[in-house]
This record gives sequence, structure tokens and C-alpha cells, in this order.
Amino acid sequence: MEFQSGAKVVNAQGDTVGHVDRVVLDPRTKEVTHIVVRKGTLFTTDRVLPVKMVADTNADRILLQPDLTKGDLENLPEFEETQYLLALEEDYVKRPQAGTATPVAAHIATATTAPAMVWYPSSPAALSGYSGLGMLPYVPAADYVTQTKRNIPDNAIGLKDGAHVHSADGHHVGDVERVFVDEQSHRATHLLIEHGIFFKTHTPIPVTWIDTVTENDVTLAVSEKLLKGLPEYKD
Repeated sequence: MEFQSGAKVVNAQGDTVGHVDRVVLDPRTKEVTHIVVRKGTLFTTDRVLPVKMVADTNADRILLQPDLTKGDLENLPEFEETQYLLALEEDYVKRPQAGTATPVAAHIATATTAPAMVWYPSSPAALSGYSGLGMLPYVPAADYVTQTKRNIPDNAIGLKDGAHVHSADGHHVGDVERVFVDEQSHRATHLLIEHGIFFKTHTPIPVTWIDTVTENDVTLAVSEKLLKGLPEYKD
């Protein structure tokens, strides 16, 4: 199996349901557990798709299992969910002016100036729940805090397309272009990295050579000199 960012995700009926945005990888076991599928162009939604739902892959296409329904895909969790903690009116305490004795019961705030307003919620997908501009829910900008949750396994990372790859001696040796995965174990076997500006080369790197990995950077445990001896990959 191989996963490349931008590859079409196609159902058994031949319909394109989205494109691969990133690969979810456990840095410890090198297991690829999910792919993040981006749907839409202007208003995008990123959904987390378990690898077990994938039937076949090639460089530019991901074919899904034939028994998947439209409902199965629509019920996939979003990659990132933003939760809002709103402050209610009774949560505010109005401080008395200096030198003025104010009863405790009078400390409940009353609006004196209108705070900045923001549109809530922030996800464009929420537009479908409102029938007109007058119904859009605006809340005071100072009245809430946000918390972003990612719906991927604990300790896993969403490896981005184009993540920088560095050798153990500190050289930038390329960028991640593709992830090769064993079909049975779902463990990554190689990263295909791209290097160069005008004349690009493509080199497969064994994942056993990886030292650390984050969303944006992969650091190898081997030197740049060793990498120069690897054969170039040909599709």
C-alpha cells in the first residue's frame, strides 16, 4: 500500500469522495492507523478514515472497501474539533469603583460596552444548520475560550505532505512525498522523499532509519553520506 498526499479517495462505485491530506502514524511502532481525507474545495472538511477501510492503493488513487456506504463515510469523525467554553452573564463579577462600597449582590455585570463579536462556530460545515444570515450565531469575542481536539489515537501524529527530512548530521535531505505501508501489518516500511528544485530526485528511506518524527519534521539516525548511496526510486 502507498499513501501520497493529494491522491484521490474513491469508493467502489467510482465516485471521488475526497483526497488524502495526511497520514496518521504511530512514531513508536511505525503503524499507519488512519489517513486524513479532505473533502470540498472552498469549504473543506477533514475526516479521519481508518486504514482498514482501504481496499487498494496506488500512487494517485485510494480505493475503499466495497461494503462501505455513504452513511459510513459521512459519520467519520473530523480530524480536528473545536470545543467552546462560553461564559454566561452570571459568571461575570463587576468590580466596584475605588472608594465605593458596593453590596455583593450588585456585583453581577451589566453590559456597558459591546465587546467585539465573532462568528460561532468556526467550522464552515456548520453553515448547513442555519437558514439565513439573521440566524448566524454571533458571540462576544471575549466571552469564550477554545480547545482543539484531534480525533486520532493517542501518541500518533498526522504526518504532513512535504514534511522536512533531516539527516543525523543536520542536513536537509528532502521532503516526504509518499508513505509505503505493509498491507498485512499496516506498518510503514519506507518514506519516499523528494529532493532538488529543478531536477528532482526521489529516494526511498527505510523507516527503521527514523530517529524522531513530528507533523512537520522527520529526523533520521543516519548521515547524509549514507543517503547519497541509495538508488533513486522509479515508479
